[in-house]
Amino acid sequence: MVFSRIIPNLFTPGIVTPSHCVEPRTLTKALKWPDMDKWVAAALTKIEAHIQNGIWELTQLPPSKRAIGSWWVFKIKQMPEGLIDKYKGQVVAQGFSQVLGINYNEVFALTGHMAAM
Repeated sequence: MVFSRIIPNLFTPGIVTPSHCVEPRTLTKALKWPDMDKWVAAALTKIEAHIQNGIWELTQLPPSKRAIGSWWVFKIKQMPEGLIDKYKGQVVAQGFSQVLGINYNEVFALTGHMAAM
């Protein structure tokens, strides 16, 4: 089946995926979702983690400069049985609009460690 490559859990025998396990593609859609409260809680959890870890620094944008856009990516994390484990939200910068030396000076690539896997 063509869809089994796109959404494998829906067609894997023995795994029950609730029909509402579809993820919103925008914050606006997440706020209109039936489980909106869970998406908002996921977003607030991520914002609080960023603030506690000092990820963001609010600053005044210099004149004639534009801020880099961002959007939210929402994901449903499932347990091996196919049940919902948690709702996650992540802010993603529009990196394609950045220019080396103007918007950033160094590159950070998150990599996993074998001990963590």
